[in-house]
Amino acid sequence: MTEGGGRWYRGARGHNDGHSQDECLPAGIGAEEHSAEGEVGYMDQHATSAQALFLYKGIVFSRDNISRIGFPLDPQPFLVRAYYFSSEEQLQQLWPTIFATLKEPEPKQMLQLLPSPDGPPYRAARLFYFGGQEQLTANRGLSDLTVDVLYPVGDTGQPWDIDAQRLKPGLFITGEGGPTNIWRIHRIERDAWRGPLFTLAPLLLASGFPMLDLSGVGNAARKEEIASHYDELQRCVLTHAYRGAIARAKDIAEALITEMSGKPSSATFYAKLEDIFSQLKAEKLRLSWLTFTLCQKLRLVYQHTHPEKAIEKGLPVTPELALSVVQDLIEILRDLGHLRKTSAIDSI
Repeated sequence: MTEGGGRWYRGARGHNDGHSQDECLPAGIGAEEHSAEGEVGYMDQHATSAQALFLYKGIVFSRDNISRIGFPLDPQPFLVRAYYFSSEEQLQQLWPTIFATLKEPEPKQMLQLLPSPDGPPYRAARLFYFGGQEQLTANRGLSDLTVDVLYPVGDTGQPWDIDAQRLKPGLFITGEGGPTNIWRIHRIERDAWRGPLFTLAPLLLASGFPMLDLSGVGNAARKEEIASHYDELQRCVLTHAYRGAIARAKDIAEALITEMSGKPSSATFYAKLEDIFSQLKAEKLRLSWLTFTLCQKLRLVYQHTHPEKAIEKGLPVTPELALSVVQDLIEILRDLGHLRKTSAIDSI
């Protein structure tokens, strides 16, 4: 497998690539500490040296494993400073430390951002850590450069693996550390050498989608489905899939109405809204008439995503109509108390 002409190799400890084992361990980490029981550590640099990146004055180099001569990568990889944390509560507790770490001259961790097969707003990423400085021969052997070395993180048992096993995937904060620079781990895959390849989803979109608070939804399966549909809704808007956006918005509204209605889940959206209408007239429900009306609009607009209905009514789906439905859903969520008012993100 090649990248920029250099061969990747992740060998076993003790593989002879011209460096001693001590030279290949991260600064401050001895062999005993690295392999200690229960410690979350990085793979030794023997195993990852052939995949290392070298930074020199903003230019990213790789190194030929035979000649040991460095060369600038073309195209240049997109690297951003990063910090991993397990939860928003941890972000709030560690924010001064995280902010200071992101500003340090030598980055502790960097993500190489890659296109994701899932499409926007997802990103794929590989994680690298700072492994000190060394001399790199470059310019066809004519120059010796003092470079920062970045080694890829490998192996299992890392904090993100532990959090994922607990079904509580963690997050990365990148770049300047703003609210839209926070990415939740959506998926972790392993390459042929057991190195992690992350798929990341933005916690808060730059386009302004508010964050959900589904603590009031009693059914756990329904809560999970609503959260998934909300993620898909954002993706539909970003990719201009307007019929999909209408469908996701309707599904979310119907799930919330099902939670409040006396009708079974198998009943139609119309039947559920009829039940809600009866409860509203009897003043048995805490729901505004505006929210009820917006739900009816979602139901009716959704019908026009079907080709025959759109032809019959002569009302094709337009981007403006779809985006108005998204705003309607946000108003419904706000009225029902399902939008987060404050969080650790708001304090950034």
